[in-house]
Amino acid sequence: MSKVVVERLTVDEAWRRRIAIIAAVGGDESGFRNRALAFVLDARELALYDELMELDYLLAS
Repeated sequence: MSKVVVERLTVDEAWRRRIAIIAAVGGDESGFRNRALAFVLDARELALYDELMELDYLLAS
């Protein structure tokens, strides 16, 4: 059974993490999202995409 890990972030920390994710995938958010929609992300990128989607939900962006 997996453990649930809860991480508390301030709004500023969440925005900084979001910016770091986009930078980690080359700085092209639109291209990154298009590759995700085309199912061509590797495992690391998929994890970053999932985190990006979670942050967007939490930040309501």
